[in-house]
Amino acid sequence: MISSLTAKWAAAPNHNPQVLAMSSSPAMAPNQDVGVLFLSDRHYALHGKIMMVVLIVLFFAFVLCLAVVTRLRRARRTAEEDLVSKKRVQLF
Repeated sequence: MISSLTAKWAAAPNHNPQVLAMSSSPAMAPNQDVGVLFLSDRHYALHGKIMMVVLIVLFFAFVLCLAVVTRLRRARRTAEEDLVSKKRVQLF
């Protein structure tokens, strides 16, 4: 849909790219900086990879802790239920 509207607009007889370029305000003019920005950190990519590995390890450690805590709670609950059932059996 957008491409068809663009094609109709481009095919219009009063379409003049120079007029459109002249009508843009100076505040909206594109940035004229041609220079390339360089980082002072030469090992930027390596530091990014290390950060990614650290985040992945922390995530898996968090998931592992959730699994261990859940397993410990379940084990404690079954141990308590076994003690309660043994006390009931001894009472009768």
